Amino acid sequence: MKGDLIIFGTRSGLSAPVWETLKDKVKAAKNNGSYVMICVEPSARQNYAPILKLQNIDTNDTRYIQTLKYLKYTSYENLKRLTIFLAASFFNYTATIEPPIERPLWGIYHPDAPEIFNNLTSYLQWYNNTGKYNEDSPTIGILTTEYTDMARDGPLLDALIRSFESKNDNVSLD
Repeated sequence: MKGDLIIFGTRSGLSAPVWETLKDKVKAAKNNGSYVMICVEPSARQNYAPILKLQNIDTNDTRYIQTLKYLKYTSYENLKRLTIFLAASFFNYTATIEPPIERPLWGIYHPDAPEIFNNLTSYLQWYNNTGKYNEDSPTIGILTTEYTDMARDGPLLDALIRSFESKNDNVSLD
């Protein structure tokens, strides 16, 4: 493996066999001058202690800390901003660095809404004002996990909401 910057994001973790397979290649890349960053949330670092020895970017380095912020709210835009941030931070690329776009990780989501709502009253007020609410139809409540990876989960959630709404059902995705 060869590269200037190698980043591993481990939100859901990589199994020991995967790391065993990659370990020698990552060490070789690091010895060839590559930067190696293994992005693990601070609360999970102890679980990844042997793996973290492979990196050469300190977890207290501001570039590491900022990278975690971009990865916390995964989206196309944040990955684009992360790429520019990393190029400017590690390789003297000249560009305007934009901060990560943050959003609530919990709440009531709708693809047409301007925000993720933190309470049902606000959501229902917005939903009713859009003309989507149909008082003669049932309201479908959908429970989901936190909204960290909308690049991955957003299209599925959007399709699910639109599917119910196409049948004139009301939807609340929490």
